[in-house]
Amino acid sequence: MSKLKIQKNKEKIVKLLNENIDLEYNLRLKTFKSFSQKVVATSKKDTTAVILKIGHWFEWFKDEDKPSEKE
Repeated sequence: MSKLKIQKNKEKIVKLLNENIDLEYNLRLKTFKSFSQKVVATSKKDTTAVILKIGHWFEWFKDEDKPSEKE
């Protein structure tokens, strides 16, 4: 294989991996009940702001191992 073909294949792999990460992220976002956003500056030199989308997971469960207060 030529170096050019190897480089193109590497670029395709990286593109597919990034698409996979994006799809997995979107699927995970659907499971959250509520969200909040936070703006963060990346560094002192590079002042670009990044918006973080934070998902809040709420799960209510009953601890079966703990004896209930009524007993």
